[in-house]
Amino acid sequence: MLTVARSGRYGRRHRRFLTCCVRVSPEKNPMLFADVVYHLRTYLTQHNVIPLLCAPKPNGTAVPTEDYRACVVQRFMSANVPGARLIEEFLNVEQLAEIFDETLLNVHPPVYDAYGMSVVEAAALGAPTILHHNDTSIASIGAAELLDPKQGASFAADMSSTDGMQAAQSVQAVLEQLLDPAILARASERGRALALSWDAASNTKTLWRIVQQNVLHPRT
Repeated sequence: MLTVARSGRYGRRHRRFLTCCVRVSPEKNPMLFADVVYHLRTYLTQHNVIPLLCAPKPNGTAVPTEDYRACVVQRFMSANVPGARLIEEFLNVEQLAEIFDETLLNVHPPVYDAYGMSVVEAAALGAPTILHHNDTSIASIGAAELLDPKQGASFAADMSSTDGMQAAQSVQAVLEQLLDPAILARASERGRALALSWDAASNTKTLWRIVQQNVLHPRT
């Protein structure tokens, strides 16, 4: 993805999507995104912001998360936001890049993620992310160490609410900022610069940290 982002083919499109592209499973919490879209359905319609959910269908075989996926899709579509997009096929790198290139705000809903590569991928295409972040020195989302909300490289929110209302209020507050072209440009440039600074050494360091946290010293 970072190679594609460096190609110079992106960065010229109008940003209109409120996007969520995480694995459709409970630990990734996409239901929260569906709840946020439902709570913000009037606001999104008024401001011509189009919600987009990536929820690929299983490849022909039953999987444990199939029922969960159906519930997420039903909740998302029940908001009835004009133009809402449901992506049900698996995307290649170029297709995902096109989505992030048109994304106004990427929503990363899990309350814990060892890394969250899609956050960096979105940033590389100039799309800021709102993600769970607490007040401790330990990032709940690993990518927040690179794209630190305190440095303006992403936006922080409490993603732990069960009904999505608190998260929806945070998302709306960020959207109101990003609808200002100058603020959006600054947020995009900051995140893109940091994301494209990612290299093999950075990747190795992060992989080692993940091994330490999840294998050598797992959470109890």
